[in-house]
Amino acid sequence: MDETRLRRVLAGKTILITGASSGIGAATARLLGQPGVQLLLVARNEARLTAVCEQVRAKGANAHYYCVDFAEMDQVHELGRRIADEFPAIDVMISNAGKSIRRRLIDGEQLLRDSVRCHQINHVAPVTLLSRMLPSMTARGSGQIINVSSVSARLPATPYWAAYQSSKSAFDTWFQAVAGEVRSRGIHMGSVYFPLVHTPMSAPSAVFERVPGLSAEEAAGVLAYALISRKRRVAPWWLWPCEWMAILFRHPVDWILSASCRKSAALDTHGKHDA
Repeated sequence: MDETRLRRVLAGKTILITGASSGIGAATARLLGQPGVQLLLVARNEARLTAVCEQVRAKGANAHYYCVDFAEMDQVHELGRRIADEFPAIDVMISNAGKSIRRRLIDGEQLLRDSVRCHQINHVAPVTLLSRMLPSMTARGSGQIINVSSVSARLPATPYWAAYQSSKSAFDTWFQAVAGEVRSRGIHMGSVYFPLVHTPMSAPSAVFERVPGLSAEEAAGVLAYALISRKRRVAPWWLWPCEWMAILFRHPVDWILSASCRKSAALDTHGKHDA
């Protein structure tokens, strides 16, 4: 990351970050919170959100926060209205808020409830918020939106991840389709496909305890790179080959995923499904 160029790009910008109270969102707020920058931070945990705001202000940036639960659509609609009234000229939006859940089919009603919640937070809420923000961006002819996505949105369906993977894939498809519509109107939309990032969201899932991954601060650096470069896609080098292999070797890949699912069944007996 070129810090000098980052400071130059950020100067005078108004940046909205969702899911900013912890993990990637908080680390990104701290990285981008520089003098001359105005940050609008969104999350549901007010205590943690206030703490991040104080850290950002201590670095010389202006910061405002909105306490919103993306699972409650009335709050999302109200957030869209407030931002349109208070800050009609958003320069950058980082769509980071999300929910991860690892749940078995036999969990029944719990799986259904978590699937609905995942789709509300990972798909419906960001679509709702962006649908309110994009018209003003296109009217101005400028703006940048970064989707914090997951490599799972581009890889084959994986057992136990039905709720999370389907919701991330749905928003990724919507995001790519809209990007094609607004590109000619001066709006830059890019997706960052992260591998595992060790955050409070991923911590409860035992399968990730010994898996290599990024820290929240490293992930924030990747988002800063995406902001500077304005690339449509930022992903690990191995994602493209994996996508092609998943197509060319569909049946072996399905067998491997099913086998890995059986091996991880022992972890599920301890009830550690959630992430």
